[in-house]
Amino acid sequence: MTHPAPTAHQLTFGELDITYDVLGVIGTVDAASAAKALPRLRRASAAIRWLHGDLFWSLCDWDPARMHEAVEVVEHLDLDDKASLGRSISVSMAFPRDRRHPGLSWSHHRAVTQFCTHSPEVADAWLAEAEANRWTVHQLEAAIRDEIEADRADREPPLPLPKPWHERHRQVLSAIDEVFDGDPDAAVVLRADGTWRLWGQA
Repeated sequence: MTHPAPTAHQLTFGELDITYDVLGVIGTVDAASAAKALPRLRRASAAIRWLHGDLFWSLCDWDPARMHEAVEVVEHLDLDDKASLGRSISVSMAFPRDRRHPGLSWSHHRAVTQFCTHSPEVADAWLAEAEANRWTVHQLEAAIRDEIEADRADREPPLPLPKPWHERHRQVLSAIDEVFDGDPDAAVVLRADGTWRLWGQA
């Protein structure tokens, strides 16, 4: 059985051109060119994650109330990884283009969405700090976790203060000890409110 030849495409990285199709690179690429292309391809891969999310939202004019319309379209498309698309969709909605940091990867933005879902201001602050400190994704995640743990520790309820009747009980027990010292066979009634009496007394 003869298959039609795959359609060739051109990928340009500055002065570097790579011809490819669905089966991979067409022809040969020298080592120096491959070394230059790999980090650029990583940036291109990050851009594709943004593109997946942006194109999805374009199906419904970026209106979350119409998200079901976009979902219906996507369900009929031949897409390889719906789970990956779902992550791209959520990150694109969380960070519109004017809030994205070009100096950070898509994965940096996704890391923040996992922790700061209810505060765009906090999310933006974390991204700004990550960019300023040149944090990796793992360093950013670790910093956010440390902050969360510190906040949780600060919110731990304080130990309950001793109740006043605890002190009264100590005083009463001391008095009862004196009674027993004088009469080991004495019987006492100790009430919950801290008062007491000898057995047989009103």
